[in-house]
Amino acid sequence: MMRTLPHILTQQRIGAILVCIFLCYTHGVSQNWKRIDSLRYRIAMAKNDSLRIQFLTALATEIYVVHPDSALAINQQAIEIARTSGLRWGMAEASRSWGYILQRAGRLQEAVDHYVQALQIFSALHDTVAMGNTYNGLGMAYFHAGYDSIGIANLHRAIFLSEKKLAQHAPSIYTNVATYYARRNRPDSSVYYGLRSVQSARELGLERALPFSYLALAEGYSLQKKHHEALRFIQQADSINKHLNNALISMRKAQVQSVWHRTHGDFDKAISWAEQYIAIATRVHQVYFVRDAYMIMYATLRSAQQYQRALLYLDTLQILREKIIQKEEASSFCY
Repeated sequence: MMRTLPHILTQQRIGAILVCIFLCYTHGVSQNWKRIDSLRYRIAMAKNDSLRIQFLTALATEIYVVHPDSALAINQQAIEIARTSGLRWGMAEASRSWGYILQRAGRLQEAVDHYVQALQIFSALHDTVAMGNTYNGLGMAYFHAGYDSIGIANLHRAIFLSEKKLAQHAPSIYTNVATYYARRNRPDSSVYYGLRSVQSARELGLERALPFSYLALAEGYSLQKKHHEALRFIQQADSINKHLNNALISMRKAQVQSVWHRTHGDFDKAISWAEQYIAIATRVHQVYFVRDAYMIMYATLRSAQQYQRALLYLDTLQILREKIIQKEEASSFCY
């Protein structure tokens, strides 16, 4: 009886957190409530601590979009269970999840610290799938901190590990690499990894991942000025998201639509979509995507020859692009 009591208390805490954010959730950014409800049920029915930790960390990342503080509280429950049970894998998974949440909040140095901690444990456990997922997050943290070479090195390490056994997070890794190359104006590489993202999402049957894969591919095609192909994949992503109603997909769509219209020469619509990108990224607490949104807006205004207005966004962008990770620390964290 004493063994199950902490898990009952965990359920009560999670329930209280979710009740508190329900009004915010239903009147704010709409995510996939069925997904959250399913995770709550799985936590309640989990037969062991490993599963509880797995579902708690998944719930934390799902809740973050609406209420970051609640996400941290839920993730803390996973940490407590891992400590009580003495599960090294659980501590690593909770640390990885913590890194993901901090990364989304723009606290990149802290995110890197948690990712590295998770990697050390996963490496000792020889869990290559978990290592690949963690390298994915670590690479994006460096990328958004402005350390591109370290970021892409970690992303390619994630690909190497994930391809040994096609992992559930493989589409996410390919999507991130495709986006990286799109930002470096390398459309051929962006399309290549966008296609791999779509292929892996289809092979794994991951409907939730497909819109992100489609949009990554659409961005690459937009930069290649293959506008018909790009629009087709934007529409496919939008079709899936009509029933997923995922705010992050809507945010990504706004970003890709802005690029599509800019490369098409329709600057008014490109600016309008960039404004939507900034608004959604701000509303769902995606700090590093806010930085990306300002980059997109600055590039669009420059293309439209609206130089004075572009300078206003450049001033803000310079603040957002401040190096959060010290260079000497960054080099020591590259695995």
